[in-house]
Amino acid sequence: MVLRLTLARNSIPMQTLLNYSLRSLCTILVIVLNFNSASASHIIGGEIYWDCITEGANAGKLRFYLKLYRDCSQNTAVNSTQELIIDGHPIYSFIYLSLVSQSDVTPPGCGFSCASATQGSPALEEYVFASEPMILSGTPPQQGYQLTYNRCCRANCTNIQIAQNYTFKLSATMYPVNDQSFYPCYDSSPRSAEPPINVLCAGQEFRYNANIVDPNVDSLSYAFVNAAQDNGTVLYSSGYSGTAPFPGPDINPNYDEVTLDPVTGQIEYDFPLGLQGKWNTVTAVEAWRCGQIVSRNVFDMIWSVMPCSDPNTIPQISVPTWISPATAQGYAVTVRAGEVVNFTIEGADLDMNGSDPQIIEFVASSPQFGAYYTNADSGCANPPCATLAGSVSPTQGVGPLTTTFNWQTDCSHVLQGDMCNTPSSTYNFQFRYRDNFCPGQGTNFVNVAVTVLADSIMPSPNPRCLSVADDGAVTIAWEPVPENLVLESFSEYVILHQYTANGPYHEVGIVDSVDGGLFVHEMTTPGVSPSVTVANYYSVRTRSGCNGAVLSDDATTFASIRLSVQSLGTSAILSWTPLSQPGFPTSDVMYRIYRQISGGAWELIATFSGLSFTDDAMTEGGLVRYRIELSDSLPCVSVSNVAEASFNIGIGESMLDRQIAVSPNPTKGAFIVSTTPNIVVSNWEMIDLSGKVLLRTTRLATTDKFEVETGLLPGVYLLRLFTNSGVAVRRIVLL
Repeated sequence: MVLRLTLARNSIPMQTLLNYSLRSLCTILVIVLNFNSASASHIIGGEIYWDCITEGANAGKLRFYLKLYRDCSQNTAVNSTQELIIDGHPIYSFIYLSLVSQSDVTPPGCGFSCASATQGSPALEEYVFASEPMILSGTPPQQGYQLTYNRCCRANCTNIQIAQNYTFKLSATMYPVNDQSFYPCYDSSPRSAEPPINVLCAGQEFRYNANIVDPNVDSLSYAFVNAAQDNGTVLYSSGYSGTAPFPGPDINPNYDEVTLDPVTGQIEYDFPLGLQGKWNTVTAVEAWRCGQIVSRNVFDMIWSVMPCSDPNTIPQISVPTWISPATAQGYAVTVRAGEVVNFTIEGADLDMNGSDPQIIEFVASSPQFGAYYTNADSGCANPPCATLAGSVSPTQGVGPLTTTFNWQTDCSHVLQGDMCNTPSSTYNFQFRYRDNFCPGQGTNFVNVAVTVLADSIMPSPNPRCLSVADDGAVTIAWEPVPENLVLESFSEYVILHQYTANGPYHEVGIVDSVDGGLFVHEMTTPGVSPSVTVANYYSVRTRSGCNGAVLSDDATTFASIRLSVQSLGTSAILSWTPLSQPGFPTSDVMYRIYRQISGGAWELIATFSGLSFTDDAMTEGGLVRYRIELSDSLPCVSVSNVAEASFNIGIGESMLDRQIAVSPNPTKGAFIVSTTPNIVVSNWEMIDLSGKVLLRTTRLATTDKFEVETGLLPGVYLLRLFTNSGVAVRRIVLL
């Protein structure tokens, strides 16, 4: 009996039916075929992954892959097209894939292969399917876009109850990163580079590392998880679970406990002598970048254990002998970019095949190895490349096989940038040794992890002064980074500018000397010249790290002092903006106020700690200019713009000023205004230092003495008096 479902490709109106039909297909088949899984149980493992295309006409697009492993002893074919379900995407429900490669991955030399496999033969075939390059636009939801592959049914195994009753399900998740759309793409997911071991001997040590490769050199973490099916949960046999997939102490206290290294992904387990069967493991690999999860991929595989005629031990691998750095130990090392990594490693197997020594096959794996493992300049993901000498991969021979590893690291090996100031990148180099014992060839793996540290990041300098020239140009002064923090990674100071505190800021210049502490923002700077009407905001940031990749984000924003002046009779009301809020600890607490009358010399008229001041000592008319200065211990001086005010003060007004008295001043709220008999006050106003009128009174009777009750809060105010001889202004201090 055959069930066939014909659907239009990318048929959006059929989406609901399509989801329902495919998700239910396995259940329908199980019912119709009465659990006869022979036609589907030949798939024993696989994974889903994707590539972000970075070059050519399809740059920015994604290409999706499905990898399946077929038990060749089951004489069934694999269709040349497959489909992935994508959940959470607003447009796509399915991704269509076509076969791109088919290869026999059975270890050679034991007399069996997929081409000649019969029932029970331990032969394995790998299928890789790929989609066309596609635009997957949109930002994923918080739970990500979930990719799944379902087929009926799971292959039979020891640790899952009636496994053929469940669908075989693979999954992978694409998570959102900083609300970025997936077009153009920014991530390629992890994927395995080492085929699985299809058969093991009972009593043999099991060592396996899938050699997970992440093109983005993201941080990876590994964990065993439960097997999945399309609808519902998978029930494990007694004593087993997703995290305990092999026979362990829960089944027999003498059994080994399987381990999965959460950093390298290496699985280690010693199978009990005489125990045979098939066990399923599911490993989830998470990729992390800048503290955010980027992707999660699941690797599902069944391992077959069979009795062997003779005992066989796996090859033994020495701990690396470190040459550089000489202080390194074990299988992991951390170096600064620019250092050389150099060690020797050796694999040996003393077992015999009859009267002959066993032959060892040595293979080294990493995207960072150069062409033919000998070219340091090309062939790897990111030159300079790692190379091998002595026993160069791939090679075979009677052990021991000794290999010398060499890698000249540099800044290009740290994927560093402004996004998250990544301080390091870790590269995994896998060394695999396999003997020629049949049928279960003994295999051993070691992983050597090399973490390359970026040049340290230098902090941003401390800003100190901003000085505005007569033409509007602004001189920025800062304290260079302290000598004990100066590193070889320094690239430049970057000066950023904007007209408002909230930005966004734009680069207006650089200073490439670490000792430099001065930059002039000229009025001729194209498109971003300083403003002459508002304050100019600046920050000075340090560019450092490997190849100057990181612009430090700890810069303090400060602004030029913006001064404005309002003339009121014989008084000038000055107000200005601060250099920073709060003030710099190195700055003086007192602003110095300078005045220039009618083109004369500049004179210091006051020092003041606030942000406003009233100059009520004007006795002459004409153009009056003011500026504010604030000193810093660097030493340097912040200088405001020059603000102008015109005063029309005649001789009569100067005499008027001397004919009016206000007392007491300071006062707790009330004061008396006294005038000479010839001066008549018609009305008066109380104003604050910004010029806002707070009180206003019109006098109906004239007298040379009257009282004012303010009722205002303590502070400094101005009393403006309108008289028959002109306007007079007095500064009033309320206590």
